Amino acid sequence: MTLLSTALAFIGLWGCEPDDIGELNFDYFLIENDTIRVSENRGLKPEDLPKAGGDPSIISETKNLPPKPRNLAPVPDFVLNDKEIRNQSSNGQSELNFMAFGSSYAAGVINGGYNNATMETSYPNLIARQLKLKNFNQPKFDNQNFNGFVTKERTENNDFTKGHLNKFAAANNNLATPGSAPIKGLVNNFSVPFIGRRALSYQFESLKKINGLEYRYLERFSKKNHSKIYDYYKDETPDFYTLENGIDDLRLLVFNNMATLLTYSSYARNAKFPEEHTSSAEIKLVHAFDFKGNGKKENTPKGFIATVPNLAEFPVCNLKSYNDGVKELGFWHFYYRNPQGEISEMWPEERFLPTAAVDSLFSKNVNMAFKKGLTKENPLEAKDIFYRSKIRGVENYIDDMNTHYAFLAEKYGVHLVDLNTLFTQIIKGQFVTWDGNKVDASYKGGNFFNEDGLSLTPFGQSILANTFLAKMNEIYKTNIPLISTSFYLTQSESK
Repeated sequence: MTLLSTALAFIGLWGCEPDDIGELNFDYFLIENDTIRVSENRGLKPEDLPKAGGDPSIISETKNLPPKPRNLAPVPDFVLNDKEIRNQSSNGQSELNFMAFGSSYAAGVINGGYNNATMETSYPNLIARQLKLKNFNQPKFDNQNFNGFVTKERTENNDFTKGHLNKFAAANNNLATPGSAPIKGLVNNFSVPFIGRRALSYQFESLKKINGLEYRYLERFSKKNHSKIYDYYKDETPDFYTLENGIDDLRLLVFNNMATLLTYSSYARNAKFPEEHTSSAEIKLVHAFDFKGNGKKENTPKGFIATVPNLAEFPVCNLKSYNDGVKELGFWHFYYRNPQGEISEMWPEERFLPTAAVDSLFSKNVNMAFKKGLTKENPLEAKDIFYRSKIRGVENYIDDMNTHYAFLAEKYGVHLVDLNTLFTQIIKGQFVTWDGNKVDASYKGGNFFNEDGLSLTPFGQSILANTFLAKMNEIYKTNIPLISTSFYLTQSESK
């Protein structure tokens, strides 16, 4: 079937009056939730066409991407007084043993890409460099697979919609394949991108069934006789560790409609969280690292646990409102298929999410006849709308998890690093780095978030690293210099 005949059949399914939608032209054609210029794409295969993944970035082309090593800031010359950091459970090595656990932020994801280069500017690696640690091992891919599982860069090519969202090119060279990229040797950064908190506590096989392709990020940690990632680190003896988690759970909730997230409100809000509650990854970390084998608590808590920032405040979740739809499109009613499969009408307080279908909806290059969400017969999908129950889910998760972390700090003495307040200040334009740089969280033209609006720039990663370092200086009375954010700012201004 030709594109023309397919388009005519597509229109026939709508059952809409031409006067309601507008006269059809065939310069653009809707396929796989994105728009393609017909005249320039007759030879493309389906796998070459733009599509939206599990994050807001839209892949509009694939190309050969060479390795892009990261430049890292020089470390100031200072002598670290680490006596207070070390404790009686230290492994006896001459160098501090630092272990990191976390989400896509701690893993170093950039624009949905996870590879050897992005790991270099992850905030755990920046912390390790500032502490002059030579043996902070990251889960690197083999040299020939330098693009890892995903590498993306912003592109202007093949952007036929000219919509409000950034478009990306994905690497088609030097990629690792699932099941063929096991981690070799010991690692210090146990951060697993995209899967969420379950990565630290679930059985490998259970997550394989739940997460599908995203399981590849966790599978690399799987070793013989290890049923979960806990088996990998439980016998380690770090001098201190960081835990930053939750942002991937929120990403799954907002962009993938996974509403069945683990929360702990019934325990945390009443300060009755049981120590033996096996589903808590945080409790496992505390017991593995902050207690001796006989159950006696260490003198100095080792854990630095970050609160969860509010994804609903991120500019990427606030690009287009209901009122924007009314103003720009001239329609008062917008429709989407909710998770129950029913057609719902958008409420004024709800927002459009950054997906390919929404990009096409707001694009002036796309004929009205091809836009989704304007009729009940051709609705948007649940993943395209930040609907009310989703918004409440984010609010509840933030409240539950940050209450849970505050409880851990009170009961076990772990040190809270308040990323939630930090992100709120940055998003409101109220944060300036220690070396005088104004932080801009804008979706386009900003310096804190990458072009996808979710991942952090090297500049943003340096801010997180400094937040942890400042807390260490406060707790341990150390003299660790903060990282030069100005150095990384120059790498983050190309947006």
